[in-house]
Amino acid sequence: MKKILFCMATIMLCSFSAFAAAFNDPTSGLYFQLMEGSTTQVEVIYNSSYQGKTSFSVPSSVTNNGNTYSVVSIGGGAFASCKDLESITLPNSIQRIWKAAFMNCEGLMTINIPEGVTILGNGAFKGCLRLGLMPFQLPSTLESIDANAFENCLFLSELTIPASVKHIGEFAFKGTAIYDNSANWENDVLYIENILICSSSSFRGECVVKEGTKLVADAAFTGSNNLSSVYFPFAEPPYLGTAIVKNAALYVPCGAEAAYKAVNDGEYKNVVKTVPSFFNVQGLSENPTMGNVRVRKSSSCVNVDTLVAVPFPGYLFKQWNDGITDNPRAVPLTKDTTLTAEFEKGALLITKPNNIDRGTTAGDTTAHFNDVVTVSATAKDGFIFKYWHDGVADNPRNITLVQDTTELIAVFMVARTVTFVDWDKTILAQDVVADGDAATVPANPVRFGYNFKGWDKNFQSVTEDMTVTALYTAWGEAIDNVSVILEGSRKLFRDGQILILRGDKTYTVTGQEVK
Repeated sequence: MKKILFCMATIMLCSFSAFAAAFNDPTSGLYFQLMEGSTTQVEVIYNSSYQGKTSFSVPSSVTNNGNTYSVVSIGGGAFASCKDLESITLPNSIQRIWKAAFMNCEGLMTINIPEGVTILGNGAFKGCLRLGLMPFQLPSTLESIDANAFENCLFLSELTIPASVKHIGEFAFKGTAIYDNSANWENDVLYIENILICSSSSFRGECVVKEGTKLVADAAFTGSNNLSSVYFPFAEPPYLGTAIVKNAALYVPCGAEAAYKAVNDGEYKNVVKTVPSFFNVQGLSENPTMGNVRVRKSSSCVNVDTLVAVPFPGYLFKQWNDGITDNPRAVPLTKDTTLTAEFEKGALLITKPNNIDRGTTAGDTTAHFNDVVTVSATAKDGFIFKYWHDGVADNPRNITLVQDTTELIAVFMVARTVTFVDWDKTILAQDVVADGDAATVPANPVRFGYNFKGWDKNFQSVTEDMTVTALYTAWGEAIDNVSVILEGSRKLFRDGQILILRGDKTYTVTGQEVK
């Protein structure tokens, strides 16, 4: 009680010292004084005449001695201990609500804090017992909620803190109904949405700040004497209040030291410690007969472990127990994590060569039923792929999986090379065929002054490497007993023989005539 009286005396003294420059606005019944260093802006200040009043409406501007001033602030202790005050309306011109402005206004229930306000000073609403019975909002322009700002506002059970807030002072919400809501507590730590307010005095051991935390209030952990360490599992630091830890170490992820040390002008430069892996990641299989899970541990300064679900032949990975289908699955080391892999029956495709010394196959897989997959066969030197065991010669080959297990065998044969050469040994073509197969004949060669006669060897069933040479007959050479006149002389030719006359026309012998 003595401490409160002393504070009130101090506030009153400060107010009295300002009365010399103060003036009254008869319309609103409020008193104002010029802001320090300004000739156009004023703030509301304390006056004993406020006692007993139940409501006020603060104007956005006031006039005194012919001068108009903008009202931009509710001064320190302006309405302090106005116990009968129930409601107050603030104009949009207000930018700051200073220290103890409404402290111990026990009946205050209705207030608007307008857009444009950036600061709620120390104890601004401390002891406003009924504040919170009627809803109110904090403005999106608010940057700082100073120490004890809402302390002992007994009925304040919930409050949305805007993203613009970068600082929350010590005990800003102490004694409010926010503390009584178990939903706001997580592992003995109090949160308002994504803002860490404080830890319980009974907290013991290591505290892991929850993912998504954007701000930590001043002295958040100083009351937890049995706290051993605080761990921030994210690389980008939140807004950190001053003196958030007292005796405990502050841990941050590898590589984030500089960022945390830079917060609040390097206040934490002596307590920041790094950890490469603070948590344990475990992978389980829902059905060990269908597949298993492997864990790839993080390197020395990578705060992610990787889970790999490995299905056995004939099965497929379906999903993790949380519904995510990523595989491999990166798991941030922000907490102990156990994930279970779910598998399902699939269509198994197996490929193999008829002789492993002759070639290889590719395309073995497990896929969903009716999926189309591609297989291929690759021959080794000296061999050639001929066909799959079901007679299909496509390579690569697309196949639709319609049964539990499909097996394809690639048939490889000894390769035979057939080289087709002209009369002068010029290579006309080469064909590589399977042992016993026929070679593909090239187009008939052309040699001036000669007719192509055929090839010197049979290549319809090749059982060894061979060279096949083109055969010719000279123009006018007697063949069989067909007689035609060529260049004035009668010559004999074989029926069906192709002749080249004068180098630019071709004729075919049929019977006794040249056509």
